[in-house]
Amino acid sequence: MDRLAELLLRQRLVAPDLLVSAVEREAVPGPEGSGRSSRSSRLSRPLATVADGVVALEADLLQLGHVLSAPLRVRLAELDAGELGQAGRRLVSALSAQLGGRVVHAPLFRRFPESVPADTVDLFVRRVFSVLLQRPEQPCVLCGEMAAVHPVSPCAHLVCRACWDGADYSACPICHRRIDPGDPFLRPADDVYAPAVRWNGRVPETLTLLGLCDDPAARARDLLGPLLSRQAAPRAEDRAVVAEIVDRFWPESAGWLPERIPARETRAVVLASAVRHGDLGLLTRHADTATDVLRLLHALMGGDPGLRARLPRRTSLPRPVRRALLAVLDRQALPYLIEDLHRYPA
Repeated sequence: MDRLAELLLRQRLVAPDLLVSAVEREAVPGPEGSGRSSRSSRLSRPLATVADGVVALEADLLQLGHVLSAPLRVRLAELDAGELGQAGRRLVSALSAQLGGRVVHAPLFRRFPESVPADTVDLFVRRVFSVLLQRPEQPCVLCGEMAAVHPVSPCAHLVCRACWDGADYSACPICHRRIDPGDPFLRPADDVYAPAVRWNGRVPETLTLLGLCDDPAARARDLLGPLLSRQAAPRAEDRAVVAEIVDRFWPESAGWLPERIPARETRAVVLASAVRHGDLGLLTRHADTATDVLRLLHALMGGDPGLRARLPRRTSLPRPVRRALLAVLDRQALPYLIEDLHRYPA
């Protein structure tokens, strides 16, 4: 799974385009081998396949305690069947891993979405009721607030009455399917859905709402800011997040850096990314001690910038990088430079 997509998912956000590989997207041929992108080939596929595939994905996510927000559901429905299958598998597998189920995910329908039948709504409705019978207060997929939600008839998408009551709009506000004119909401007491009470509920009591991330770069910048401003030494996973964001969005991410990065380990990770991209100018601004240079060398060579372990291997650096690092050391006052070098004699 794309690393940025995984980072966003930890924030309960989904960027569908990041879940679909660009290579595989181009590999899907258009109608009659025209070579069109898979997005354009969606027009040649039955829309019901995509719609039923989205419902099947909702049922899988519900099993893991997650529901799609309205904007995210709309965006997923815009994918073609192949893209939806790829995005769905990666999304469910990543959520399974986060929940501790580190196993290869087997979807309900093994050839999802090609093999998805037309009666997936009944399966989804039963799972919705198994959740509501345990706890009626769940996140509304429109406003995101925890409230006593109600399943829209006949599709069972969960909304609160403050957002929608069926009085004006005659279709589900999520999937736009026509509602039951007699009653806009389903009831657990309805005979056809009564067996849901006996379904072995493995669904978590409280659902988590997954939102749509339309601008991964803007969200990545929001994630990076607090990590760069922390005073304490970062955790290994935080260092990995910083490296991923700075590397992925370079050179744009260079403009996201603050004037000062307090934690020296974080600073070394940022500088290592800059050096790999050929930007040596940041060394003047962010490296002011011999220990900073040593931390940077560890980061460049795959070691621990916290200097808690020896380098796993030493690699040669390009001549411009060596000159830039020596220039940093030349700027140090000699007594302080000697004192700093003696701290890490190895």
